[in-house]
Amino acid sequence: MSKVSVIVAAYNVEKYIANAMNSLISQTLKDIEIVAVDDCSSDATFEMLQKYAELDERVKVVRHSVNKSSMITRKTGVEHANGEYIMFLDGDDMLTADACEIAYKAITTENVDVLQFNTKIFFQDDSLFNVEIANGHYSYLNDSIHKALSFSECGLLDRKQVGGRINFTVWNKIYRREPLKEANRHVPNEYLNMAEDVLLSYLIQYHAKSFAYHPQNLHRYRLGTGISTSVVYSEKRLESLAKCGFVYSYLKQWTKGRGTEELCHDALLQIQRQMFDNITETFFNRIDWDRKNQFISTVNRYCAVEDVLLALSSAMYTRGISESEMARELASLDLFSSEKKQANTIGVYYYRIRNGGVENVLSILTDIWVKRGYQVVLFTDENPSKDDYYIDPHVKRVVLPAMKDRDRDTQEKRIEVFRKELIDHHIDIMVYNAWLNPYLLLDEMIIKSCGTKLIIHTHGLFCSDIAASDGIAAYRNSALHELYSLADSVVTLNDVDTAWWQALGKRCFKTRNPIKMTLDVEPAKLQGNHLLFVGRISPEKQIFDVLKIVKLVKEQVPSVVLSIVGKGDDPIYTKEVDRYIKDHKLTENVILEGFTTNVLPFYQAADVMLCTSKFEGFSLALTESKMCGLPLVAYELPNWDMAREPRGMINVPQGDVRAAADAIVEILQNDDLKKQMGKQARESAEELYSVDLAAHWDMIFAETLKPKPAPVPLYERSPLEAAVNIATDFYTRGLWERSHYASNIPVGSEDVSYYAEQCRVLSKALKEIGESESYRFGLFVTAIPRKIKNWLQRKKKK
Repeated sequence: MSKVSVIVAAYNVEKYIANAMNSLISQTLKDIEIVAVDDCSSDATFEMLQKYAELDERVKVVRHSVNKSSMITRKTGVEHANGEYIMFLDGDDMLTADACEIAYKAITTENVDVLQFNTKIFFQDDSLFNVEIANGHYSYLNDSIHKALSFSECGLLDRKQVGGRINFTVWNKIYRREPLKEANRHVPNEYLNMAEDVLLSYLIQYHAKSFAYHPQNLHRYRLGTGISTSVVYSEKRLESLAKCGFVYSYLKQWTKGRGTEELCHDALLQIQRQMFDNITETFFNRIDWDRKNQFISTVNRYCAVEDVLLALSSAMYTRGISESEMARELASLDLFSSEKKQANTIGVYYYRIRNGGVENVLSILTDIWVKRGYQVVLFTDENPSKDDYYIDPHVKRVVLPAMKDRDRDTQEKRIEVFRKELIDHHIDIMVYNAWLNPYLLLDEMIIKSCGTKLIIHTHGLFCSDIAASDGIAAYRNSALHELYSLADSVVTLNDVDTAWWQALGKRCFKTRNPIKMTLDVEPAKLQGNHLLFVGRISPEKQIFDVLKIVKLVKEQVPSVVLSIVGKGDDPIYTKEVDRYIKDHKLTENVILEGFTTNVLPFYQAADVMLCTSKFEGFSLALTESKMCGLPLVAYELPNWDMAREPRGMINVPQGDVRAAADAIVEILQNDDLKKQMGKQARESAEELYSVDLAAHWDMIFAETLKPKPAPVPLYERSPLEAAVNIATDFYTRGLWERSHYASNIPVGSEDVSYYAEQCRVLSKALKEIGESESYRFGLFVTAIPRKIKNWLQRKKKK
């Protein structure tokens, strides 16, 4: 038995094989075995190896009858190796003359299973590769922990004992024979020319118990000749890149089968990132549009759909790829096509099923669908609660892992559970109600990857979040037409929103929200001075405007009483509302009723309904109030169909509390006007609910099952539609750029001075606060805004 066996993997390297073999036969350690495996080369590589075997009896040549890939070539070499220790050398690389001797002495002295040594990088023309140009190769190859010992069943991969701190390169190490041979038995017979060393190295580290690091340069790596460093994206290379997904999938399943997936978590995560970063980088940046579908289809052949989705979503959420760009790239992929023919099982998703208008709508809709004969599955992020709206017992409920942050573990859990439930419940159509969800595109990918048709049910004004102070939220809302690219249909609640989505090329259906009230409900008596507000206590409902209006009404109608039916999700905001009521002596005029599912008695006891919302898609509360014959005073909602034909209601400008108060006073002091408006309100509601809603949803489901119409080129559409598309596209791109502004401000621009001055003011304020002996929370809160305000005032004076 030789002290060291060196396995040479060779394929079409006639230009370099002599250098590699000369570096071996001239080793200072003579007791070595050289196992050269030719992978059915089509050039003179095999013949050259045979000549070396004739010259040196230590050389053993093995040849594959067909090309089997570098992974199988190494596997063959290990099977034929008989040395006490084993090293690897690719046919285009070299070892230093004393490499085997130094490596052997080091590993026997350290008495470990694996010993790593350092590498020098050379370019393919034999010139020393510049360290700065090496793009992290040196740090990856040559940085290492110095020693590790593990007693774990998964050896050096145990996250608690070693934690994946040893790199997964095969050829810069020397191995004890036994753990390498054992690892080699588990190498799959798969054609693999890229990341094959990661697969083998993982298996070796799994079976090895000890590791040491020797910092001497023993290996000379030639960069630029292998497939992994090629800049030419041939079909063969794309196939190899796609199979990076196989490496991770195989190792994950192999480890899971041994029950050690949790122990190996860190190592698997490292490989997952490395493999799928290669895939997504190729998909987004290295290949043309017409090759993307084929590439992802190839990836999908070699690894689980869940892994493909995770790779794509991680690229979006952790690498800063814009969601609109991502959606455009994904829309044409076969992975997200669906061919459903029938709608037997309807899935419906929203975050929760309590305390909100959308939640109330879903409670009623699911009941309608069940009675219509559909199987219905409700997906939520929250567990069932005592505050939930009623759900028909025939509706199955699935609780998904919530997306509270963007890390890969959270994404992976969401993908795994959501896909499993969609497939297990045979969901034909998903009605997705979280139309502004920050993780909408991920859920779209999950749903469509199951072959499920997708309806996005919008519940608010199409542009509501564009006004958000958060740049990313504004960008995402402006990009919805792109984010909806995977959807088969969009459902709206009014004519304005319908016109918008149709102008942007979406298959769109307008419907109305259902209500539990029937047309025979007893209307309000309209005999007092009772106001009603129904909705969440939240900023978008502008609750403080409600209170200001009541305060003004009280000046002329002292007995006025307002009931606010609903509660807030933000305790701080709710406390501010309480404080305002007390500070302005409204405790006898304003009643915070809290949340209830039984709102009817409040409608029937009221005289005027009040709405101060910034926006509404289709206000269920306002519609219910009309059904009960309540006069309505509302801030202008020009997208709401009923507001566009105002009967039984008075519209006042947004924010005009005086106009709202005057309208309410006029109604309360004029019984004839009150009753006339109540009658008109009731009539408008009766007209709206004369439509058969169940049959209308049957039509929406049937149309959604049909293939989406081919998009009409923009130049063939109306000038107004073209204008909408162009403006939206430009606005979306601008918002994306501005949301990443801090890292893209041109040096020397006026904007730099502006933001630099802001930073200076902020930094100075923070320093003053930190050094102050009277440091208190109140000062911390007010100091920064005070500094900025003073600076802005000075700037205005200039």
